Amino acid sequence: MSRVLLLLSCFISWEIFGDGPTFQTRPIKRLGIALYDSSEYLIPEYTLSNIHRKLEVIFNYFGYYLQYYDVARGVPAELLRDETLDSAAFIVSWFSDDSMETPDAFSRFLERAQKRGVKWMAFGHLGFAFDKKGLLVSPAIVNQALLPLGLDYNGTFVDNPILLENAIVTPYTSYEWKGEVRPYPMPLLKVVAPFEIWLSFKDRRSKKDFPAVAVSPRGALVLSGQELEENTYSGQSKWKIDPFKLVETVLAKAFPVPDPTTLCGKRLLFVHIDGDGFINISNTDRKSLSGQVIIERIIKKYKLPTSASLIGAEIDKDYLGGPSVDHVVQELFAIPYVIPAGHTFFHPLSWAQNPPDFEKKNYLNTTLRDKKHKGPILAYQPKDKQLSYERETVQSLALIGDKYLQGKMPALLFWSGSCRPPVEALALLEKRGVLNINGGDSRFDSVFDSVSHLAPLYRKVGPYTQVYAAGSNENVYTNSWQGPFDGYKKVIETFMRTETPRRLKPVNIYYHFYSGEFELSLKALDEVYKYALQSDLNPVHVESYIRLVRDFEAVTITQSAPETFEISNQGSFQNFRFDQSGVFPDYQKSKNILGHRVINGALYLITGPGPQSKLVLTRLPNTGPYVEWCVGKPKALFSPLMNGESVPRLEGDAGQILDAKIIPVL
Repeated sequence: MSRVLLLLSCFISWEIFGDGPTFQTRPIKRLGIALYDSSEYLIPEYTLSNIHRKLEVIFNYFGYYLQYYDVARGVPAELLRDETLDSAAFIVSWFSDDSMETPDAFSRFLERAQKRGVKWMAFGHLGFAFDKKGLLVSPAIVNQALLPLGLDYNGTFVDNPILLENAIVTPYTSYEWKGEVRPYPMPLLKVVAPFEIWLSFKDRRSKKDFPAVAVSPRGALVLSGQELEENTYSGQSKWKIDPFKLVETVLAKAFPVPDPTTLCGKRLLFVHIDGDGFINISNTDRKSLSGQVIIERIIKKYKLPTSASLIGAEIDKDYLGGPSVDHVVQELFAIPYVIPAGHTFFHPLSWAQNPPDFEKKNYLNTTLRDKKHKGPILAYQPKDKQLSYERETVQSLALIGDKYLQGKMPALLFWSGSCRPPVEALALLEKRGVLNINGGDSRFDSVFDSVSHLAPLYRKVGPYTQVYAAGSNENVYTNSWQGPFDGYKKVIETFMRTETPRRLKPVNIYYHFYSGEFELSLKALDEVYKYALQSDLNPVHVESYIRLVRDFEAVTITQSAPETFEISNQGSFQNFRFDQSGVFPDYQKSKNILGHRVINGALYLITGPGPQSKLVLTRLPNTGPYVEWCVGKPKALFSPLMNGESVPRLEGDAGQILDAKIIPVL
């Protein structure tokens, strides 16, 4: 087999300090087109795809966002429009089989997209080598898509892996999984353009090599079985290939990434509490409400910005509420650093009116399943036994406002149960300006020891955004509150592993009021809070993070010169990350850039508020003065006279002087 192996350094061209006077201004394309086949899943929901579950978090890290298209019934009309393709940086597919309803149209679409400069990353099965009748698609049709990528297919598959042996094996194919490299059934593809071959196998019969993992600036191929090692029984998975190196190699462009993990040179910290168990009697003294115990022993003790939610049924006098509950709630919301939120009315476990079988299995006991349960599944039973999206969202928030906040409805809602609300529920919140969060269940620890268990930033539901929590709560670490009751302390491992070698997530302390039930669970919270207070963090309320995630897609970046980037539609973002070492802001030429800090080898930029910033890079490390870090949200750097000398100070968003490290000009 003829192949060309290129060094990785030849592929990654960061496009700064090198284009000279011929440089043309260009927008940075951050959109990726994600293709999935809903017929492969239990329900037609893109969030069940491996792209969303495993890969999207990697794209988010590099500053990209995905728009999903279901190709189960053919190529959607929107993908055939020039403007759709011209707005995209890449296409990513990850199919679990090789059959498709319209393989010819799909292959022609991929050919057209690649010819318009859109890169294609193909994970898993090709997805269109067979039609739905099981008939082999002509190699000429398949090659419409493969040849622009640099691969040639002659219609040959190897179904018996014993006919294959290892040929090229590189370290990039043992990123997390350290087990034996072995072949799986695969198509035999010929390399016809420059690629870096990360993994290939030799056909024992023809003695020729065929790629299983191939990467280039045009795109990538990662055949089924070589992307992940996954245990379907335990739910554990590990990457075989290095997904960071793959995305970095294919996209190969450094730009200021809107990064929601950081503010003013410090990692974000936010705390939010789900309302479950607020009214439970605590085992610590067998008389206090668990909510009261959390208030006294955690919230008042650590004094961190906290968003605390309530369940309507637990405070409504017609269900479980009463004066003793009201008294504790009033004490909670009187704390100045606590912001009220809602956690629905009857706590839907499934958000479907007719839940799918897998949710029935998760949320119903055996007796109810045997009776073939029909209708909604809620933790508390309303008198009408109905799942009302308006009651679970708007009415639950209005109840909190009317009872405790002089009629002012909270502007935050934390999803319950499956955390898969439908478009109707999200629309009700959006109409009233209510922010939302929950879902995702990110974790990365010694049990789920992989980046593949980290969720992306959000889930799109029609035109609306459901923001995922940045971490998992104690229900995950305590086997659904069956024990060990100090299990939540294990979240510290996730905090540590998502900080180095890359900062992938903020620190999200996320738990339920029922953690006030046991001394062990309170001890776990003490450990988590103490870890946070000893770390280099910038505490904010949860809505600050939610707004960052909601603004992620809208940020626009234009490269106007080899070393110059214009940032527009900045929204809530005041932190941008530039993944190249040895460069710094030129503070004399940049605009609205207040400072920087180098973390994990990356340049973290501190900007002021406002819709626009301009970054001009230099190799000179100090053209300051500049801010290295601060606590709070920065507004402006100024230099008042003190004792006859000009002393730099940092103003915060409320006009206060912030605690900050300011580096003077050397």
